[in-house]
Amino acid sequence: MGKLPVVVKDGPGFVVNRLLVPYLIEAAWLLEDGMEIKKVDDLYKKKFGMPMGPFMLMDEIGIDVGVKVSKIFHQTLGDRIMIPNVMKKLAEGKRYGKKNKSGFYKYDERGKPTEPDESIYAELGLGTPTNKLSDKEIIERGIFPMVNEAALALIEERIVETPEEVDLAMITGTGFPAFRGGLLRYADTVGTQVIADQLEVYATQYGPRFKPSNPLRSMAKTNRTFY
Repeated sequence: MGKLPVVVKDGPGFVVNRLLVPYLIEAAWLLEDGMEIKKVDDLYKKKFGMPMGPFMLMDEIGIDVGVKVSKIFHQTLGDRIMIPNVMKKLAEGKRYGKKNKSGFYKYDERGKPTEPDESIYAELGLGTPTNKLSDKEIIERGIFPMVNEAALALIEERIVETPEEVDLAMITGTGFPAFRGGLLRYADTVGTQVIADQLEVYATQYGPRFKPSNPLRSMAKTNRTFY
């Protein structure tokens, strides 16, 4: 079948969706914070190495599906999954993404994305994007929550047994850039203490969705790595 299996324990989203949802939701928070769709997507694709940016990925998945799944995750994972108002408004306005050619992007007659739909900013009452956030913050706000969630799934809940399996799942299941070695290999490169400390900063600025998990804090105290 051309698939690589990863054995996981039952849990919300298993591995791939469990780690991907915080990343996608944070892109919507970045939109609320004045960031331009193209700026965010280009940064993740061209600078970080993702196969596509989070907004285009949400269009592919379906914005209505994303909202529905996020609500389920919020019920089970609590404040780590907070759904921004822009997502709810888009779903209510029947912007579902690629499937009805109405989402973060415009689509041609063949259903291929052409360019970001800039009418979204006025529709959501956001005004003209300011792009005030740094590239560093944009990347960290998307990637670090995935590391935080992975620490819980791997160390505390044992959803998956090894960091290698997490990275295999993220590379093959989401297109996480292989040259970075996978999510947790990348986390080790950055450093668990750096990630935990920066999550604390973002939690102070933006709320409890960034609060470092207990296993990540424990790793940071002793500067432990995932591998």
